[in-house]
Amino acid sequence: MNVDVGSIRRTDLKGVGTTAGGKDFNIDLQCSGGLSETGYANISTSFSGTLATSTTATMGALLNEKAGSGMAKGIGIQVLKDGSPLQFNKKYTVGRLNNQETRYITIPLHARFYQYGPTTSTGEVESHMIFNLTYD
Repeated sequence: MNVDVGSIRRTDLKGVGTTAGGKDFNIDLQCSGGLSETGYANISTSFSGTLATSTTATMGALLNEKAGSGMAKGIGIQVLKDGSPLQFNKKYTVGRLNNQETRYITIPLHARFYQYGPTTSTGEVESHMIFNLTYD
């Protein structure tokens, strides 16, 4: 899935940790349950990616992985869930399936530009996030 966050001016970012622009997006799931001894399965998700320089997994900020002369310097992407930065490698419960049940689940997220470097330059930003789905 690709999310086009749009464009900003470099001056929209005012220093390390500031954000600008943004785009809402959804991860839409169709989950089908099998048979389990408990009669149900809990559905959870976790997210991971290459962290932006000088950030932690609790900040939800991804490194700009665009290579070459056209890449923006010092600017990555921050992902939010429910208005707060997504915590990478944290398990988020998204639902429960009864035996033989099919459910449609939507996970709403928001992506925005995030300044992680002390200096920035204009250019393209491309970040990657991995989405894991677990049935327990």
